[in-house]
Amino acid sequence: MKKILFSIFVCLPFALYAQDDNAGKFKFESIPLKEDGSNKEFYSNYKQGIAFYNKAVDIINKAETGKDETVNKIQEDAITELKTALPFLEKAYSINSKNEKILTALQGSYFAMNEFEKSDRYKQELESLKK
Repeated sequence: MKKILFSIFVCLPFALYAQDDNAGKFKFESIPLKEDGSNKEFYSNYKQGIAFYNKAVDIINKAETGKDETVNKIQEDAITELKTALPFLEKAYSINSKNEKILTALQGSYFAMNEFEKSDRYKQELESLKK
């Protein structure tokens, strides 16, 4: 069971990005701060949230599967980073609920933490935004 959960977690970035033009690209880039500073609050929350999200992705990408203890440690470390990212991502979402990167990060984070109802909510928002 642990290996199945880890496999799902490792495959998550691939599944999320296979849908769009950036197939194979798991990490998010930073967005620029507008010259007038009008997106400062969104920018700071986005930047912090995505930094922790990317750190979780790095943990997963650098993982060497093997012993169950290693798998558990990798899962715990990645989920810790995602839990740290969530308040920043949620705040950025409250400022700009139409940002695809935020919606994707929230969807993936909640999916990885087995909170499928929340994950599905953000997935539906993302799909309706793309229509």
